[in-house]
Amino acid sequence: MKKLIIFSLMSAITFGAFCKPVNRTPIAIQKTADDSLKAYTGRYQSIQKAGTFLVEVLLTVDNRLIAHSLWDGNKYPLNHLNGDNFIMQGFDWSVKFERDKNNKITRLVLKGTEVWDRIKDL
Repeated sequence: MKKLIIFSLMSAITFGAFCKPVNRTPIAIQKTADDSLKAYTGRYQSIQKAGTFLVEVLLTVDNRLIAHSLWDGNKYPLNHLNGDNFIMQGFDWSVKFERDKNNKITRLVLKGTEVWDRIKDL
């Protein structure tokens, strides 16, 4: 069991070390109103085999969203596409925020499959 845990942690560290953002041609982004971006801010968690990972979605002073991964300290800008859809700059990963029946953001889905539950408003 210890070997499995150590292997999982080593895999996560290796993935982080070798998977760097790729520069690509910029995509068109849409401007959104200041208040609407605040709805996305919060702390999100993903429980995986290698452990629990936390990301904070923050609003910068120049009114841009960034995803701050708390396990390694990296920050990635989120470019707005439309509605609740964003692209993580550098990786070109899709980020879709999902809402409940009361129109409150409850989670984000990364790359169409990774679910991150919102655990705290910021």
